[in-house]
Amino acid sequence: AAMYAVTSLHKTGADWRDGSAVWVAIAHDHFGKPWAQAMLLPHPELLRVLCWAVLAVERLAPFLLLAPLLTRPARLAALGTLVLLQVGFGAMLYVEHFPWVSTVALLPFVPTTSWDALEKRVRGRPPEPDQAAASVPVMGRWAGRASGALAGAALLYVLAWGAAGVVERPEWPLGGASAAGVALGLDATWTMFSPDPAGDSGWFVMPGRLADGDTVDLFPSLASFEVERHVSYDKPSPVFEAFPSSRWLDYMMILIEKNRADLWSGLSSWMCRGWNAVHAGERRLQRLQITFVLEEVRAPGAPRPLERRIYFNDACP
Repeated sequence: AAMYAVTSLHKTGADWRDGSAVWVAIAHDHFGKPWAQAMLLPHPELLRVLCWAVLAVERLAPFLLLAPLLTRPARLAALGTLVLLQVGFGAMLYVEHFPWVSTVALLPFVPTTSWDALEKRVRGRPPEPDQAAASVPVMGRWAGRASGALAGAALLYVLAWGAAGVVERPEWPLGGASAAGVALGLDATWTMFSPDPAGDSGWFVMPGRLADGDTVDLFPSLASFEVERHVSYDKPSPVFEAFPSSRWLDYMMILIEKNRADLWSGLSSWMCRGWNAVHAGERRLQRLQITFVLEEVRAPGAPRPLERRIYFNDACP
């Protein structure tokens, strides 16, 4: 519930205010799936409605999940809309396991009466009363209370982290107390597609000069050093599948965000070692360049300019 509430509060950018955020997210080649781009991008008004719907569900669902009155119908309504929301994310966007983990996380909100009705339907008889609690020893009860207290403290910390992140910088929102959250893995940052969806789409081209004077694109080497491909700056189709995995995509985009010489040098050295371990003689790699072709994602109907940016150029050690 906190995740949906906090992430909706972070959506404060112009794209969310004018209703174009869903269009921009799908148009971004690192996120939008080809079928969604082909079928939905020509209909910006439909996606504008979906944009308002996403905000409405994220802001209303937490209240329905925790409603003290009409609990069962309120929770069922929230669960139904949130599952549809996550299925939509998974169908239209490359977001890996996020929709499915988020859907499984909703299971504790399923009302008890719904589980009982399901059990009765499956077993054909009413559920039997639980007698396990009466046989729990005293030490077991104290252990249960202690674990509950720890879980409660962790929950309060996560809620405080999320609330502080709305008004402070999300990376370190609780000041010195943030170190505890980082150490314990409680530093959840729910800022996906906020304050606006990213607009820096694009793809990598890595020209590598070999000992025989030939030039190859080393970007496919991220997946296999045995692949040799000629250099081309044309847009791959689809762009997302040009990356070996979503982890590689995230890593490469973080390198651009950090833009530190030591990080680029580390990647370059790894590629030189890997390529030369597979190729010998005249096909050995002598020099490489790391180029990113930036394609800005703008509003519906606006042109998408291209810009080549060279981030690293060096000889192999």
